[in-house]
Amino acid sequence: MNKFPYKYDINKYIDKACEKILYTYFWFTKDMLDERYEYSIEKEGDEYEFVSYYTYPDGTKSRTVLEWIKTVDGFYNRIIYDSEFKIVSFNPVKKEFHVPKDSVINIHGWYLEIYDIRLHELGGYSVFVQAGDRSAGASRTFYIPQDYFKGSYSEFLDKYMELIPASSFGIKREVLENNNEIKKFLGF
Repeated sequence: MNKFPYKYDINKYIDKACEKILYTYFWFTKDMLDERYEYSIEKEGDEYEFVSYYTYPDGTKSRTVLEWIKTVDGFYNRIIYDSEFKIVSFNPVKKEFHVPKDSVINIHGWYLEIYDIRLHELGGYSVFVQAGDRSAGASRTFYIPQDYFKGSYSEFLDKYMELIPASSFGIKREVLENNNEIKKFLGF
């Protein structure tokens, strides 16, 4: 894949990243990008590279050559990563559904502690999972793309289980399929 399919106009890449952001964060507008980050394409030695500038609260800037980014998709993902916290802050959680666990779920030594499906103020759903062991833990939020909701509940679950696989988090399809409260909470 060509790293610079739109030549060296950074605005074209930012616009394409914004289109990609909309797939997962449907409420997104370009002004939600984190203003502390700026991007450019600059020549480093004999090669062009994506470059990121970060502005600190005191007004000073740091420059990072993103030389590890080898594809245009990698650059899009960097823009999403840099602004994700700000983007999600515009759509806070409205309601939560705690998915019941029949037993303790142990995945590779980590125990599933929380598995919540969340409805957001501006619409849309996410899933919050948290797991840990005796000395460490981690959590992750998955936003469910809007197009997952087109079609039947079974079709939704097909896509959902790819996004949030039971092999990683322990909640099997049957748990979601057989619980009418979950189905109703998700609008099916």
